[in-house]
Amino acid sequence: CGKKANENHKKDPTYTNPQVADVEMELAKQELFCGGAGRTCPSYLTKIAVLHKDKLRFCTGFLTEDNVVVTASSCLPERLRVKDIGCSKDVFFFFAEQFNKPTRVGCDKIIKVSQLNAKEPFLWRSDVAYLQLEKPVSKRTVTTSRNGMNDLDRFYIWSIDQIDDYQGIIRKSEDCQSIHSSYFNPLSNNQSSPVMTMAGCEFNRGNAGAPIFDYRGKVRAILSKGVDQAEIDEVISMRILERPLKP
Repeated sequence: CGKKANENHKKDPTYTNPQVADVEMELAKQELFCGGAGRTCPSYLTKIAVLHKDKLRFCTGFLTEDNVVVTASSCLPERLRVKDIGCSKDVFFFFAEQFNKPTRVGCDKIIKVSQLNAKEPFLWRSDVAYLQLEKPVSKRTVTTSRNGMNDLDRFYIWSIDQIDDYQGIIRKSEDCQSIHSSYFNPLSNNQSSPVMTMAGCEFNRGNAGAPIFDYRGKVRAILSKGVDQAEIDEVISMRILERPLKP
């Protein structure tokens, strides 16, 4: 009888898959705000909602063209880390609008994506994905630079903190430094290391994929993920620190 019930649903044009309806309801509730009184937030920033195992998870992305968003490859489930694969049912973009609900735009396809072949993030060769929107948007775009990062260079980050299952807050971090030869990433030891450790800028849920800017306003890197808390706790327990760790 279960099979017959499914067949009847397929024939009924008014039938709606409950799972699809639930996801659509969650997407309709998404919000995005500019954090801080009187602050102007960049229009190129987007909150990304990715459907994975029937749940939404969130990342930050940014526009490099009016129909191309860049984010971290680690934001995407492995099944989507495939060049030219369609993403219309799995990835959704939200752009902030003053005094209004955010503008929602769909995803067309994955243009280019890093393959994360190692378990440890500091062994990744890159963590970047280029996603094509289903339609262009009238927002600012940013330019990128392939210049390296010297030890203790300073940068700033625009990212989106996902406060709960619906609210995203745009935030700026201004005290970020690139760190060479740290305990957490000994392979980050020169300006061209593919994965760099950043210190001084707090990492929150939804931040992955955020652009890291130099003070000329060019994107120099993409935020990948935070250091595992277990590793931080282990270092603190060793009692070898001269001063407290920066975030």
